[in-house]
Amino acid sequence: MMEYLPILAIIVSLFSALGTYFGLAIKTEGRIATLETKVDLFWNAIEGRVIGMLKSPTHLEKDVLLDQLLHREIKLDGAQRLRTILTEELKNKKRIDNGKRLAYALALGRLEQVIYDLRGKA
Repeated sequence: MMEYLPILAIIVSLFSALGTYFGLAIKTEGRIATLETKVDLFWNAIEGRVIGMLKSPTHLEKDVLLDQLLHREIKLDGAQRLRTILTEELKNKKRIDNGKRLAYALALGRLEQVIYDLRGKA
């Protein structure tokens, strides 16, 4: 019986470690879901204003893509094109006020999430 004691101790500690790991993984998954919910709530509160700040009467394609983003109808290629447009505009503008710079940053962050989600569905 004594020769089995070390093996039994190893098995018990292995199960204990696995239980701790899976408990931590489940807890982490719950935290991620909570964070995603909070980000979505934040974006829903500001998206209309952010998109409104980025629209311009001289860039029809950008406006159409921004509307698709707002109404959650944008496709992967449209999201990637909008990201390119906004990135280039931000690079090429010499003077930009802080509010509009923030709007670009928020929209680009949202687009990264949308692109990630759309790639997962493809």
